[in-house]
Amino acid sequence: LSHAREQRYRTTRLTIPGMRVAAVDTTTFPADTVLFKQGDEADAAYLVQQGSIEISIGEGEARKILNTITDGALFGEMALISNQPRMATATARTDTTCVVVPNAVFSAILDNSDAFTRALILSLIGHIRSQHKGEPPAAPPTEDPAGGGVQFYTPKVGGGYREKG
Repeated sequence: LSHAREQRYRTTRLTIPGMRVAAVDTTTFPADTVLFKQGDEADAAYLVQQGSIEISIGEGEARKILNTITDGALFGEMALISNQPRMATATARTDTTCVVVPNAVFSAILDNSDAFTRALILSLIGHIRSQHKGEPPAAPPTEDPAGGGVQFYTPKVGGGYREKG
């Protein structure tokens, strides 16, 4: 939260399978507070309880608003899941109260999900990140029905996928 001017509101306790109890902070961010900037390393995800957060990329005249996050929505999770820098900047549009979910707590929640769900989430985030960069998404490896192991596919020029030999 290095960019944020924050006011601690209260601590909430979450019960998470595999962990006894995790304490997370509920924090109120004043309007115009930058919670994180594009390119920052991730340390937490946020769940909006009340208010609105603007998600944007670029700066100055090149700045583009991607989304506005409101009550009940989670943001900042992609960088935690993919262990990549933040893809966008998050700024409080109004005084906004969020549950701040630290990386350790978020990782514990994700680690308690099944392997298929984790793989699906990672695949979806990979697709989103590649679209953000203007690249076609990479296809995940699939089992070869003839029993030859795993087949890998790469994006074709103009769309679709081709087998990588």
